Amino acid sequence: ASGYAALSVGGNVTASGFVNVNGGGNAAIAGNVKNLNMNGGTAYIGGNITGTVNGNKVTGASVTVPDFSQTMIDLAAQLQTLTANSSISVASNRATFNAAPDASGLAVFDITDSNFFNGIGEIAFNLNGARTVIVNVDLTTATIAENFLGGAATAVADKVLWNFSAATNLAFNAEFGGSVLAPMASVTNSISLDGTLVAASLTQRGELHQYAFT
Repeated sequence: ASGYAALSVGGNVTASGFVNVNGGGNAAIAGNVKNLNMNGGTAYIGGNITGTVNGNKVTGASVTVPDFSQTMIDLAAQLQTLTANSSISVASNRATFNAAPDASGLAVFDITDSNFFNGIGEIAFNLNGARTVIVNVDLTTATIAENFLGGAATAVADKVLWNFSAATNLAFNAEFGGSVLAPMASVTNSISLDGTLVAASLTQRGELHQYAFT
């Protein structure tokens, strides 16, 4: 289990509606908070409450949010150097990721086509025993609205990491499975993301479902 809060914010929480922290998770917010619902956890707030905070709360707390940005940028660059050992087959509207894992169970894919996500509408995975899947995506911008077939979004969520190492803008308009590493990107989601998200900023219009990357 992580020693950090479920929600950590270095600045202010200013959502017009209520931010909900579920599952008994805590919140650590260095600045002010407008509207927040704590469903079982405690909100540690360094600034002031400018609206309503429902649930357990501590104001005037000493809150320090660590900066992991350079660590994540370095990780993305490191993963980008991995040599692909697996292939993607595209038939009609579907892209199938066929894993060919090495002896340690690692499968690596590489997407270099700038129109890849524009040319497909469905994604399927054949893991073939892979325990760790890295998908290096060499795009700077992308709008992703593909359907993951057969419940694949949640089935692969703890095994697949999508590495958008050079991306600056990403939009997710359909449920997406796997952790997203996009440390320099502005990300928008309109529906749920199933997996950890690392981004420079997030405009959140859908849920984030945390799956621990194994």
